[in-house]
Amino acid sequence: MNFFREWLLGIAGAAVVGAIALAITPSGAVKKVVQLGAALLLIVAVLRPLTGWQGNIDFEDILDGSVSAAGIENTGQELLSGLIADRTAAYIVNEAQAVGLAVVVSVECRIGESYPEPWSAEIRCDRPEHAKSALSRLVSGELGIPAERQRYMET
Repeated sequence: MNFFREWLLGIAGAAVVGAIALAITPSGAVKKVVQLGAALLLIVAVLRPLTGWQGNIDFEDILDGSVSAAGIENTGQELLSGLIADRTAAYIVNEAQAVGLAVVVSVECRIGESYPEPWSAEIRCDRPEHAKSALSRLVSGELGIPAERQRYMET
C-alpha cells in the first residue's frame, strides 16, 4: 500500500509541476518545449514502477517533515530545467539539419522569473561561422537566447 501511495503522489506531483510550468510559460517555441518537458515528466512518473527508478525524494521524509517544500520545488525545477535544456538543444539540432548543418548542441537553463528558461547555447559544427550566420537569428528570436550567450565552436 505504501508503494501505491508513493506512486500516486509522484504522478500527482508531476502533473502539478507540469501544469504550473505550462500556466506561467509565455506562448511560442518555449511553450512547446515546456509542454514536451511536462509530458515527459508525467510519463516518467507513471512508468516509474516499471523502470525501478526511485528518484532522490523519499515520500516518507516528506510526510515526516524532514524534506522541505523548497527542496521538493528545487528538485522539480532541476528536472524541468534538464528537460527544457534537452528539448531546446534537440530543436536547434533539427533546425540546423533543415539548413544542411550537422551540429552538436548543449543548452544551459536558468530559473527565470518563476520557471526554467534557456539561458545559453553552445553549438559545435565543422563550419562554426556558417552555423552562426544560419542559426543565430533563430536561436535569438525563437528561443530568446541573445547572440552574446551563443557560442559557436569548431568540432
